[in-house]
Amino acid sequence: MIGAMTLAGPHRYRAILADSVPFRGLEPGAMDRVVGPAMLLEAAPGSPVLFEGERSSPGLYVVVEGEVEVYQPREDGDVRLNLLQRGDCFGEYSLIDGKPTSASLRAVSAARLYFLPSGLFQKLVINDAQAAATIYRNLLVQLIARLREMNTAG
Repeated sequence: MIGAMTLAGPHRYRAILADSVPFRGLEPGAMDRVVGPAMLLEAAPGSPVLFEGERSSPGLYVVVEGEVEVYQPREDGDVRLNLLQRGDCFGEYSLIDGKPTSASLRAVSAARLYFLPSGLFQKLVINDAQAAATIYRNLLVQLIARLREMNTAG
């Protein structure tokens, strides 16, 4: 099961977050605003993190330690879609479009996840146009890379 705690000692994960997919290239002041209100979630191996079809977007997650599997549950067995590692993010689809989550996620190993709740994410991007541009560009580049990978694999 996932346990939540406040992100104690945010500087411990600041370097990982500054190099993570959504926050790469943010200026130091914006990184302060990203790290400050965040929470750190701990997930034991095999514990669920998100379920496909959840209606509301809880927020943006970044893997800071461990691995998280993205999968789609099927009657004949789960289908692995991706394996996320340090610096990778998830939750961005629902965060951006407001639709239910498109996949389920579970910790493969003991994992620590940076978590920025959707309300705090929205506040950040509304109040800081430069941070918003950087974050949305980074997420768009990631989504395009995933689409290109799917196109070459299929």
